[in-house]
Amino acid sequence: MDLQPTSELLKRHPDLVTGKRLLIAGQLLDYYPLDLAKSAKTTTICITHAGLSEHYQKQIQPKNSPSVILNAIPELNGHFDIALLYIPKAKQEADYWINLLLPHIDKNGEIVIVGENRGGINAAVKLLAKYHLTGHKIDAARRCSLIYAERGNHDILFDESQWIKNFQVTLVQGELNICSMPGVFNHGKLDQGTDFLLKHLPPLEGKGLDFGCGAGIIAAALSLQKKAHMTAVDVSALATHCTSQTFAANQLDGDVICSDGLSAISDTFDFIVSNPPFHLGVNTQYETTRQFIATARQKLTSQGQLWLVTNSFLPYQSLLEEQFPNCQIIADNRKFRVYCCKPR
Repeated sequence: MDLQPTSELLKRHPDLVTGKRLLIAGQLLDYYPLDLAKSAKTTTICITHAGLSEHYQKQIQPKNSPSVILNAIPELNGHFDIALLYIPKAKQEADYWINLLLPHIDKNGEIVIVGENRGGINAAVKLLAKYHLTGHKIDAARRCSLIYAERGNHDILFDESQWIKNFQVTLVQGELNICSMPGVFNHGKLDQGTDFLLKHLPPLEGKGLDFGCGAGIIAAALSLQKKAHMTAVDVSALATHCTSQTFAANQLDGDVICSDGLSAISDTFDFIVSNPPFHLGVNTQYETTRQFIATARQKLTSQGQLWLVTNSFLPYQSLLEEQFPNCQIIADNRKFRVYCCKPR
């Protein structure tokens, strides 16, 4: 896994964490936090990406072994000398992580925030000021910046309920109360692609899978039809946390799995529905959806169906036709396209 520019900038400051109790979180995209753990006294790494969490667990060495937590709201025991935040692009998500981390930093401790100039770091100083912390830029390189602040002695509390947003949506399938939080697709609103897909879905029955479930809108909408039992899967622990809450808020039954792709899914399904992701951090990436399309057919029954909505410009039609002999465009409004694909 290539070292990201943010980690290359951090490599210029090895003494920041030496001998300290280190807490790491945020938009982690490489293995450099494991290198930092070698010089820290203790290290706890908070991860929300299931695939990266699995890779970290495989890479951990016995010496100075860090604790790796895959959770939207990690339970953190004890206090730390320093927190390192790889800042996410979304300002609200960055604020969420700062608020979650600070109560666990000793009052004479420190927080360091690193990020790309196009990826949220420019908001770091203002976000720290919200908690009465004074942030300073201590280095910049590779189009990234490094912000440092002392924790101070202010009392800072984290309240999960302040970060959960509930909103109502009216769909063809019925009314839903959706629960979302920063960093989750569909946060606070129904996105146009999901809305377009749901308007063109026929009633679906049997076992269904919502891939890339986000806040759980698709899975919950199909569960309203009562003849569908849904499994919702997402690589993000933030997303699966919200989907579980969405199911509960609407008194719906469903299974929720945090998994990188379909690797943790052993069942086969009568239908799979997805509004797949195409962003990773600040970058556009198609590999997640390519792998999903390549493996989705194996997870369908012989009479199964794959329903997919994508932005019209995305290059997925040929990939779908390679895997599915029966592939149709059901709707296209020039911005979004809905596909229905069958294995036979």
